[in-house]
Amino acid sequence: SYDARTDYLYAAVGDPTTPNQGIAVYHGTTGEMIDEVTLGEDLFLSNVMGTESAVFATSTNRGGLFKIPLEEGGQLPSTPAVESFDMTGYDPPERPWIWGLAGDFDGKELVVIDGLNGTGDLYRVNTANGASTKIEIYGAQKTFELGDELYLSDRTLYITQVFANSVAVVQLSDDMTEGTFVETIECGECRSPHNIAAFGDSIYAVNSNVLFDAEAAAEDRIFGDSSEIQSSVVKLPKVSVESELWPDLISLPAGLEPKDIEMGQGDDFFVGAYSWSSLLAPRVGLDHPVSELAGAIYKGNLSTGKGQILVAPNPDNPRPVLGLSYDARTDYLYAAVGDPTTPNQGIAIFNGTTGEMID
Repeated sequence: SYDARTDYLYAAVGDPTTPNQGIAVYHGTTGEMIDEVTLGEDLFLSNVMGTESAVFATSTNRGGLFKIPLEEGGQLPSTPAVESFDMTGYDPPERPWIWGLAGDFDGKELVVIDGLNGTGDLYRVNTANGASTKIEIYGAQKTFELGDELYLSDRTLYITQVFANSVAVVQLSDDMTEGTFVETIECGECRSPHNIAAFGDSIYAVNSNVLFDAEAAAEDRIFGDSSEIQSSVVKLPKVSVESELWPDLISLPAGLEPKDIEMGQGDDFFVGAYSWSSLLAPRVGLDHPVSELAGAIYKGNLSTGKGQILVAPNPDNPRPVLGLSYDARTDYLYAAVGDPTTPNQGIAIFNGTTGEMID
């Protein structure tokens, strides 16, 4: 993992066959070793990722992460400290198979995969406390048993599928709690692609060309002479996740009579509930009670089609929601509430994440 702020190149080094597995830190320009931080013994380090304030590492045989805190500007402390934490909420059926490491530069939440011999599930990890939650995936492919390494571009996640010689693409929600399988990028030039990086409109797969071809005879699957191995870096196209891949129709809760829609963070949206039926029924000589969901605010996601009631209606004061406006700077959701049939028409201010009324 490379940090352009310091020109540090972090390398996860060693496996259970060698002593002192850890993170070696090199100068990215000269190759000079700056430091080496030992993480432990009997580890199979699978990935390392530098973030704004720390370096994280995963080991395939341990259900947790290692953390090396950094100083301001990404500087390595003179005496680096090593912290480790378990992934609470991650309970593999047999043993840990943690691969991959991806996330935003702030490092607050990272994504790992229980891949290669594991369940193929993706997990979101809170790096403050280790709390881990399985990411729900919708679409034609929901698990990635051959998944190895991860690369995150905005909220598009690329997953190398080693023995399938391909890269799976998943569009994650803004909070990375769920995602939608988009497609598989076939790599005709690949034999066991492992890690991936990106530049411009392309991703680049490290093609090891060393493990095995499932179609080959057993005796030909492992190269005996390392000098015969011709590895390579293969250029593949990035996927443009268009809105056409999203649901064409998103069902709202039964009984919700919508009035307004407003976009939130990322692909999220809000819908305010009115009571059209009770308003219009008298005009045709009918009597209809006020909708039980009048005054509710629904929050959904355009890419997954999933959502839930964010603000529950108040049965003692069912003031309809007639307009919505969201401010991403403060996460405030402003709602025009009430009509001539209800008291106290005004503007209610809610927290766009929790639904709590602010004022």
